[in-house]
This record gives sequence, structure tokens and C-alpha cells, in this order.
Amino acid sequence: MYDSQARRLTVFPPDSGTPRVVSLAEVAPGRGWARILPLATGLVFVGEAGLGGGSEQGVYRNQEESYRIDADGQILSTYGMFPGIQAFAGSGMMGRAPFGALLATATWRDQLVVGTGEEPELRLFGPGGSLTRIIRWADTDRSVSQERMNQYIEFLLGQVPPEQASPMRDRLQGMPHAPRMPAHAEVLVSPEGVIWVGEYPGPEAELPTGRGSVTRQWVVFGSDGVIRERIQTPRGFMPVSLGEDLVWGVYHNDLDMESVRAYPVRP
Repeated sequence: MYDSQARRLTVFPPDSGTPRVVSLAEVAPGRGWARILPLATGLVFVGEAGLGGGSEQGVYRNQEESYRIDADGQILSTYGMFPGIQAFAGSGMMGRAPFGALLATATWRDQLVVGTGEEPELRLFGPGGSLTRIIRWADTDRSVSQERMNQYIEFLLGQVPPEQASPMRDRLQGMPHAPRMPAHAEVLVSPEGVIWVGEYPGPEAELPTGRGSVTRQWVVFGSDGVIRERIQTPRGFMPVSLGEDLVWGVYHNDLDMESVRAYPVRP
């Protein structure tokens, strides 16, 4: 378990014995957070850059280093720099840019799977940090028009009391946004190496009031990198893990109450 505030890893033994604490100060990003992912040959520490350090106005995206480490926090190899959250600064505000991309990562055996969201592409890295495969698929027009941004602004204004909507509208009208929608959202990998790539559901799905209304679309690749099929998961269900014959995830109802669900994965 990684503690981003203390920048340390707590390792829990399988026999419920005393956990030990490992400092990750050497690899932890100075700002932002990180993911710890399992490999057959250690752990992957993926640094994800957060806010700060961007331009005075507009959209920016910082980068952080990623490593393969052992359970003692020792660096075994490096994967290089990956971009983190696509953020904005402007109009007296800062945060994740509307329609901004996030880094998507997963692991399979000794492979790290990375998608930046900037292009319809995944990159696979071996345990030594070298690139082993690139998976690409057809792109579409992902331009974010002002009309689409206005739709999102109206959605946000619908979440606040009417007396707050007018002053909030003035601020939101000047809020920068990403020029293009992300090429993908989350990435999941099954034990057999089947890769699910989530299509970007829109910024409304990131808010509690929108999560329960989303039906997600996924492009499924075989372990050979060839597209197998497209899958639609149920409304309000966010997959987080693939088993051999089940997909596990979190379900949000219309009141944003959460529950854990599993659905069978059918051919």
C-alpha cells in the first residue's frame, strides 16, 4: 500500500504478521501521486504528475518518472517519463482541464501497459524498461467545439442553486479546456492478456451526478494486439478489474450510492 503523503510503501505479509514500511522518497514524485502495480518480476511505480508548474494561462501537462522496483523500494529499471493529469490554469482557477486526458496504466505478467490518452495508442514495456510493442487503432475527430464546452458548462450550472448560477457562469465561460477529447479512458488487462480500452465517456461522467447515468463502451484487444470486439458495460457500472470470466467494478446508482458488482464476460 502506497502512502503518497508520507511517500512510503507498507508491505503486508500473507500470514497477517507485522507489516514493514519501506521509504520511497527516492522515487516518489515531488507533486502529484503514484500507482503501485504488480509484475511477475517486482512492482511498477508509476509517477503521475498533478497540478502546478504549468503556464500562467491555458492547458498544460506535467510529467513524472516511472520505475520497476522490488519490495524493498530498490530501483530495478526505469520506464522514463509519462504525462500525468492534463490540467489548466486561468480565470482565477486551476484544476483538471475539461475534456483533459489522464494517464492509463495496467500490467500483465512482466509487461507494463501505458496509454497517455493523447493518441489512440498503447505502449507495452518489458521488465528492463524497453518498448516491446505498440498497439494502435483508428482515430476519430476528437476536437472539442465551443458548443460542446457550452453543453458541459450548462451541466455544471445545473448542479448549483439558481442564485449561484449567474456568477458561476461568468467564471466558467473563461475556463480553458483541452482542445481534443482523450483518445481513450481506462485500460484493463485480463490474466490471459486480453486488453480492454475504455472509450472516453465525457467530463460529465467524472462528477457524482453523472456517474450513475453513464453506459461505457470498450474496445477489446487480444493478447496479440488485434481488435476482437466492442463491449458495452451496464449503465452506472465502472469496471476496475478483469478476471478469467468475470469483470469486477463499482456500480453507482442515480443517487451516487456505490456497490461492488461482478458481471460474466461473454464471448
